Amino acid sequence: MTDTKALRDRILLSGLKYKAIAEQIGITPYTLQLKIENDTEFKVSEVDKLSSLLDLSLYTLQLKIENDTEFKVSEVDKLSSLLDLSLQEKDQIFFAK
Repeated sequence: MTDTKALRDRILLSGLKYKAIAEQIGITPYTLQLKIENDTEFKVSEVDKLSSLLDLSLYTLQLKIENDTEFKVSEVDKLSSLLDLSLQEKDQIFFAK
């Protein structure tokens, strides 16, 4: 089952449109919407392409946030870039004391 909110948030943060994502995955925008809404399931190949396209493992991100696990430096850099964070914002979010 897809975490609809997490996936929508990630797509929003990526700046990509549903149409562009659907084309990259090889499905229609309507089919993508159905899959995001859990009306139909993603194929493994679609999940693989989507994860690569969004450049972040949603499952890993969700687990790290829920379990208060530390992020790797490479993950912090990717997230900071995606979120367009300043150095100060990056320090406040990821390296809070």
